Amino acid sequence: MENQEQFTTEGYNQGELKKLTAVCSYLLCCIIVPMFSNVNNNFVLHHFNQGILIWLLYFLGSLIDGIPFLPFSHQIGGAIIYFGFACSAYGVINVIRGNTKQIPLIGHINLLNKLLSYTKKKRQ
Repeated sequence: MENQEQFTTEGYNQGELKKLTAVCSYLLCCIIVPMFSNVNNNFVLHHFNQGILIWLLYFLGSLIDGIPFLPFSHQIGGAIIYFGFACSAYGVINVIRGNTKQIPLIGHINLLNKLLSYTKKKRQ
């Protein structure tokens, strides 16, 4: 127990760490990783914003899928969730290629800037 190894970033390329952190933005179970990582650059923040939008798509699809009295709610919710999967795959491909393209239909929404500007106004 005395010789426990600690994780360091000495042997890793910083570009690879940024890409890995950005990929975590698109994985639903790992979306919190970019929030607490110390890799703060525009590339990672862009993909983190896109990941939040996709998470909101999953949430919306699940809500719509659970409405019992809405006709075709299961199909509509499922279509939204499948669109979220496609957007996640598109985002991961963009990260691997090093692009900062927006996901289709909702990628132009920048939640992080809106949230940061709201918190700055609140503090003043």
